[in-house]
Amino acid sequence: MEMRKGTTVISDRLFNKLPKAASFSSIIELSGNTLKKEILSIEEVQTINEDDLIRKTFKEKSYKLTRIYYLNGEPYIYFEHFLPVLGSIEALEQTESVSLYKWLAEFDKNVSRFQDSFEVVKIEEPIKEKLKIDHTHLLKRVRKTISTFNEVIEVSYAIYDTNKYPYKYPYIIDYEV
Repeated sequence: MEMRKGTTVISDRLFNKLPKAASFSSIIELSGNTLKKEILSIEEVQTINEDDLIRKTFKEKSYKLTRIYYLNGEPYIYFEHFLPVLGSIEALEQTESVSLYKWLAEFDKNVSRFQDSFEVVKIEEPIKEKLKIDHTHLLKRVRKTISTFNEVIEVSYAIYDTNKYPYKYPYIIDYEV
């Protein structure tokens, strides 16, 4: 039996390898807009203080990555990502320049699929200040990212200022990997 050696290249974007899928951020950029992300904080949290979904998913503790996306220089999406405690917080800081999913893949946590749900929610003052808005309700997306081993490897909450760029038809996003 012949032994083979090789190199696996992981793209900076999960969806680069999937010609049939387009991420929402890719759609935004293809329409001539710029999207930039900024990390606001990274912390290890005791999940006992978090909501039921986080507690059930990550048991006692998780990393909480809070960041904001800017659309053409304006605050657009407020994110809170909850992740398994892997590596160090310093290593997680690299997600400001590379994909969060690439960071997870470094720990053999490869994405198989997403489960997204959407609702309109009342926005609390701290998030309104970060998004620089005065309207009271915005679109919230709750995402569960499922690995190839069928484990939840991320739970995220995203608040979109859809007045700046809407989730709407014809923006149909297929997340099957």
